[in-house]
Amino acid sequence: MTEPSLLLVMTLCVAVPLSSCGSTHKGPKLIEADGVNYTACDGAIWYSNSNDLRDPSLKTYTVIFKDARGVKHEMDTVRRLNVTDLPDDTRDCTNPR
Repeated sequence: MTEPSLLLVMTLCVAVPLSSCGSTHKGPKLIEADGVNYTACDGAIWYSNSNDLRDPSLKTYTVIFKDARGVKHEMDTVRRLNVTDLPDDTRDCTNPR
């Protein structure tokens, strides 16, 4: 690898992770998983389980989060997923039942 190419690769390795640092909202989330709504108060993580990007109908997700009581939930093979940020003062998360 030539010196300019190596410099470009090193720059990209540093710039890409740093460019996304300020864009995440760690607060509560509304998780819509296969038509069911959940309020995630902490630790919401979701990722795709699909390895075949050619057929989007096979795409599924794993979703992990904690509810207002701190109970951890893990859902596998979610087919339809929509995650929306909620305000930090979301009532379900500030007044656990």
